[in-house]
Amino acid sequence: MTATNCGLLLAVGADEAGVDYKDRILSDLSADPRVSDVIDLGSTAAMQPRTSPGPTRT
Repeated sequence: MTATNCGLLLAVGADEAGVDYKDRILSDLSADPRVSDVIDLGSTAAMQPRTSPGPTRT
């Protein structure tokens, strides 16, 4: 990041259940002039949903 580009650098992530909401948030943040970059760390709509809600104990 340079002195002329000193906006916020943000990282956003979500699991499969929050993909649509995350994508809307990413769009809003990317359009904000105070934000220089947004990194998407979450799932995408193209990813297969998990068959289990999470790890299970045996």
